[in-house]
Amino acid sequence: MFVESVAWGPLIAFALFFGGLGGGSFIVAVITSILTGERFENIQKWGAYIGVVSAILTIIFFALDAGSPERFYFLYSNPSSMIWVGTSTLTLIIPFGIVYTATYSPLIDFMNILPMVNKLVSPLMKLKRTIEIIVFLLGVALVSYTSFVLGVIWSKPFWNTPLITILFFLSGVSTAMMAISLVLSFLYAKGLPEKPFKMLVEALHRLDVADAYFLAFEIITILTYVQTMYFSDPASKLASTLILQGQLSWLFWGIVLVLGMILPIIICVILAWKGRTKAFIKIYPVLMIPASICALIGGLAMRYIILTAPQIAALL
Repeated sequence: MFVESVAWGPLIAFALFFGGLGGGSFIVAVITSILTGERFENIQKWGAYIGVVSAILTIIFFALDAGSPERFYFLYSNPSSMIWVGTSTLTLIIPFGIVYTATYSPLIDFMNILPMVNKLVSPLMKLKRTIEIIVFLLGVALVSYTSFVLGVIWSKPFWNTPLITILFFLSGVSTAMMAISLVLSFLYAKGLPEKPFKMLVEALHRLDVADAYFLAFEIITILTYVQTMYFSDPASKLASTLILQGQLSWLFWGIVLVLGMILPIIICVILAWKGRTKAFIKIYPVLMIPASICALIGGLAMRYIILTAPQIAALL
């Protein structure tokens, strides 16, 4: 009831989710490159690939919500609006992201065989650090935009808090690490020789330890956010009530908190503690798959309830 009547529904929730995932993936890829060089290149490569695909999906879901080409044009029509900032960021991050992925393309393996490929890719490799900085800044802008686009809507005070920016940023980076872990686990869990497999597990270990911290901070942030808004203005209190004990409560407690945050934390802690031992190392990627899927589902559900709760409250 009322969910079907909200102006911003599932399509916008998907757009905000993929925006955070895309920006977060570029952030994770670049930070990994800066901190570890080429040691964990698979994290960097798949972070770049996921970033590009997610940014494209963000535009697609915004376009689907617009409903018609002429309405989609208005996303670019007002340079003073936050929506224009977001669509412009997406317009820039996709081509720069594609250029960045080219530095990890399988074509690089053939540079010495194909002179034409060598001529195209070599200049990119020399400019790789500059491209990384640009992509990192655009990634931060994209993750931040997913909260700022809500925060500037003063008619919904539930969104007018810095906590939503912190929450969406943590979630964007967290879901990015889980998405990269999911891809690495699916692609490389079987058939690797012992040494590359141990390197894969080491990469997954770095991701799951970092993500456990991010998920813990997410739990603290979202509970603080909802509780703070409960003691705010009447409209925000009603939106918080819908989340804590109303029609969105099952989604909040069951999907966002338990399935999307607590369960992945438990798996990550177990893997960080025992995962690299001889008894458990072979199932490390196998256990990362459900942990990653749960975290991604929780990230999407979180954006959906934050997006719809104040809109339903306004209808009530």
